[in-house]
Amino acid sequence: MTIAPVGHLQGRISSSVRVRLGTATVELDELEYATWLLAHGLDDLGPRLLPAEVLSTLVDDVAPLDRLWDRGLLVEVPEDPAAFANEYRLVPLVHGLGNARRSASFGIGLPGERMGRLAELSGAWAELNPAGFEVWRRSAVYGSLASTVAAVVSGDSPLREGLAGVEEGALREHAVSLLGPLITGWTAALQPASPTPLVGAPSFPPPPETDRAGWLFAAGHSGGPFHRFLDSAYVAHLVRVGAEDHSLDEGEARIWEITRAATRDRLWNRASVAAAAVGEGVPDAGRRLDALIERGLVVEVHPGTERALAFARAYRLQPLLHGLAERTDLFEYGLPGRPRVAVSTDRTALLWRTAGQWPSLWDAVTAVSASYAEVGQDRFREDTPEEYLTHWGFAIVRELLAAGVVYLDGAV
Repeated sequence: MTIAPVGHLQGRISSSVRVRLGTATVELDELEYATWLLAHGLDDLGPRLLPAEVLSTLVDDVAPLDRLWDRGLLVEVPEDPAAFANEYRLVPLVHGLGNARRSASFGIGLPGERMGRLAELSGAWAELNPAGFEVWRRSAVYGSLASTVAAVVSGDSPLREGLAGVEEGALREHAVSLLGPLITGWTAALQPASPTPLVGAPSFPPPPETDRAGWLFAAGHSGGPFHRFLDSAYVAHLVRVGAEDHSLDEGEARIWEITRAATRDRLWNRASVAAAAVGEGVPDAGRRLDALIERGLVVEVHPGTERALAFARAYRLQPLLHGLAERTDLFEYGLPGRPRVAVSTDRTALLWRTAGQWPSLWDAVTAVSASYAEVGQDRFREDTPEEYLTHWGFAIVRELLAAGVVYLDGAV
């Protein structure tokens, strides 16, 4: 009997370790946390999950193991994947990196420009075949592993060339077999199935013409560049928003990446993003940027307006990577046992930890501002959702996007 850990690590907060289980947060003591980490596998046993008898021999006391079972933080992975696939779902926690020319393998990990560079974690953490890659990246859309598999088989995938002849039952078995490399590699988390949709199609029309410069945000989860298997020709850079895949040409992809990685040290508006793209040799950058805004892949927002509130209701913030620990008013992101990938203030980390529990950015902002209001913290415009969003929320979203620890998706 193979055992899989369930939940997304939120990190060590004060005196306890927190794990998000579905939309709830549970606290683990030190022994429970150590046992939960062991359930992610051991390096010398390869990228696979542990049998129950092996896991039980690695702990001195089985009581924490029993408590994890009782709280739903461990699950048996059965031989027959059908029932399991209906009861659980995968959550992608890194970025899609696409496939190289003359390769049918698709990388997942951290883009190499800034994300993960200091921790020497830039680049692919794992490689998947086309079917596995589609299951991994589309798992963020559907409420269960079974519904994800069904959608991949029946849908019009951009990677259909590599999915020819794949049957639903065989793909379901393959998807469950991926739990080992994905969970042990920290590139996905296992969560209980959701009875409701996870993402939607954002209803947020392009902005009206105005002389006021708005903030630009890149929307969507990147699948990376796709090169045709037969002749290695560039096909498109894939970006998913909601259930819809978008294909970007190389110039559009570069503009989208510039916008995604834009830091909070300056105002990134249409003029500055287009200028940065021109500086990198992107032809017709202004027109391409306008087209991305028209398609909803780059979103223009004017903080403090009704349109800004509409943006927060139309999109949700999806956390990536794992929370590690608070350290002297700072919070670290990455994966256990490796150098941190990113660091932020506690204020920023609170939105990262909260966002995954709520169906929209507005709901997450409302929850965070309510937590400040409860303790009477109103000096810094934090205790109402409107003020928090205007004075803190947008800057925090910008910071988290640039660090690569979140992406924007369609709200439910």
